[in-house]
Amino acid sequence: MTSVKGLENQPFVVLLEKANIIDIDGIPVFFIDYDNLIISKKAANRLKDQLDIEELEKLNNKNIY
Repeated sequence: MTSVKGLENQPFVVLLEKANIIDIDGIPVFFIDYDNLIISKKAANRLKDQLDIEELEKLNNKNIY
């Protein structure tokens, strides 16, 4: 993947610094951070992304309290 809709103006190194890193069997796997995930899903504006945003926001709000 060479670009992500909605994040084209962000340098890769900035996205990498914000990434969540999960260790899977000794291999670091990088995942886009929550805020940039939401930005990219809003920019894509597909129905499935809209549904994802709704669920992600519900889950994120549950984790705050």
